[in-house]
Amino acid sequence: MLEPPANPDWLLESLLEEETLPSALAQVPNVKLIAFDLDGTLLTSDKIITERSERAIKALSDLGVAMVPCTGRPPRNMKHYVEQLGLGSAFVFNGAGIYSAATDTTTYRHCFEKAKALEVIRVVRERFPDVMAGMEASHGWYLDTNYYEWRKTQDYLPKQEPTDVGDICDFVGEGTVKIYFRKPGLTAKEMSLALTGVETYWTWASDQLLEVMAPKVNKREALVHLCTELGISWQETIAFGDEHNDQGMLLWAGLGVAMGNAKSEAKEVADFITSSNDEDGVAVVLEAVLANLVKGE
Repeated sequence: MLEPPANPDWLLESLLEEETLPSALAQVPNVKLIAFDLDGTLLTSDKIITERSERAIKALSDLGVAMVPCTGRPPRNMKHYVEQLGLGSAFVFNGAGIYSAATDTTTYRHCFEKAKALEVIRVVRERFPDVMAGMEASHGWYLDTNYYEWRKTQDYLPKQEPTDVGDICDFVGEGTVKIYFRKPGLTAKEMSLALTGVETYWTWASDQLLEVMAPKVNKREALVHLCTELGISWQETIAFGDEHNDQGMLLWAGLGVAMGNAKSEAKEVADFITSSNDEDGVAVVLEAVLANLVKGE
C-alpha cells in the first residue's frame, strides 16, 4: 500500500511522481472494470464532470473497460451524469439499486423488511427524539415535517419536492431502500451509535447525514455482484472514492484510489492517493490507464 509520509507537511504532488503512479497501476495490469463514486470524487465541488474526466471515461469505455458509477445518490439526482457519460447503468443507494439509463428505471436488489425499517426509525428516535428523518423507497421518497422545513432553507440542495411529507413511519413499506437521519450539532458517526446491536448497514457520504440500509447493502457487495456476473476478478478492477461509504470497494478492488480531498476513512484503506476532485484526480489515473492499454495493443 502506498501511504503518505508521517510528516504532516507532506506534499500530495509527491505521490504523483512519474515512477509512483505506474508502480500503483502495475497492481492491475489487465484492467477490465473501473468503479467511481460521484460526490467528492468524480464531481468537482461545483457538482460537474470536467471535460477531461468525461473524455477519459468515454475513451476507456470505447476500449471495452466497464465504467461503473457507484453512488449513494438516488436515481433522480444522478441520471443526467450517467447520460452525460454515455453509460448504460449505475449503482445507486450505495449499491441497493441498479439504475438503467436506457429505460430510466431502477431495479432494487436489497430492500428493508418492513419490521426492520420501523425498528431503525424507532431506535434512532429514542436516542435522539428531535432527529430529522427521510426515506427512499421504490414507491417514492419521503421526509418528516421538520426535515422538509429545514431542507427548504438550504440553498445548496436540489429544489425538488418529495413524494409526501409527514411521519416517516406512515410511509414505510416492503420497498423501503434507505432511511436517513440528520440532527444539527451531531455527526453521522455520533448518530450511528443509536444503531449498536441493530442488524443493518449504516454509512455516510456527508459528515452530517447518517444513511441506513438493509444489512446486505454496500458498494463492495455491489461490485462483487457485478464482477461475478461479468466474469471479472477483483485483480482486474480499480475503484475511486473519498468517503466512509467507499471504504469497502476501495479495500476490495485490485487498486483502491482515494482522492486528495478524501476523508481519513478512505485514505487509510486506499492503495494510492491521487489529486483532489477539483484537480481532475480521477482523470489523472484514468489517462495513465488509457496510455497503458493503448501501448499494450
